[in-house]
Amino acid sequence: MTESKAYLKKEWLEFKRTHRLLAFCILFAVFAILGPATAKLTPLLLEAFQADLETQGMQLVISEPVAMDSYMQFFKNLPILLIIVIILFSGSFTGEFTKGTGVLMLTKGLSKRKMLFTKYILWMLTTLGGIFLYLAIFMGYTAYYFKLTNLGGFFAAAGIYLIYIWFWLSLLLLMSVIIKSAGIVILGMGAVYFILSLIAIIPNAEHYLPTGLSQGVVFVADPTVIKDFLPAILITCCLNIVLIIASALLVPRKEV
Repeated sequence: MTESKAYLKKEWLEFKRTHRLLAFCILFAVFAILGPATAKLTPLLLEAFQADLETQGMQLVISEPVAMDSYMQFFKNLPILLIIVIILFSGSFTGEFTKGTGVLMLTKGLSKRKMLFTKYILWMLTTLGGIFLYLAIFMGYTAYYFKLTNLGGFFAAAGIYLIYIWFWLSLLLLMSVIIKSAGIVILGMGAVYFILSLIAIIPNAEHYLPTGLSQGVVFVADPTVIKDFLPAILITCCLNIVLIIASALLVPRKEV
């Protein structure tokens, strides 16, 4: 346990020292500000082009922006942030062995399993911290620009999206164990997303797939729809546990 704590501290200090933490926070903060600002400014931009469009026979109906428009931007930006997180951490574990630092840690008594799950804890804590920063700034700006509505549905949808993020971090954990290259890890993650997207084409399949949990705007607009996705929530949680257990079982066999 002492080795794990020391390794976690080392990883955290390196994360700060290399300015990745600062870049991480800036990115989440920028996207948090952009969401409400985009919702507020989009109608104004459309009004600027309205006259030109009307001369071409196109009629625009511009409605006053509301909190729901800002919520839409919140969930539109989350996939971008998730991709950034995956790219950022894709070489975290595999890099330990390609650079040789992992071998050094093994000689100091830290097992591969402890090394892997220390990384996983750092991924989870950092991502959760980023999401809460994103949420706090976003809600502050949204409350400033709009009257807050549908808060229950919004927070329920955000909570469900956290399960979706957890799935991808758990998958990243397993990919990092079975694949040696960070680039191939990213390709593997993309391949899984592509396969899930193909399966989702089947009618009602999204009610059972992890990707079904990413429909935040739908959940905010009609929270009663969430009950239709309870199977997806349960299946995704079970998949997360399976991915974590599989990673724990396979990591001792990973070649140094």
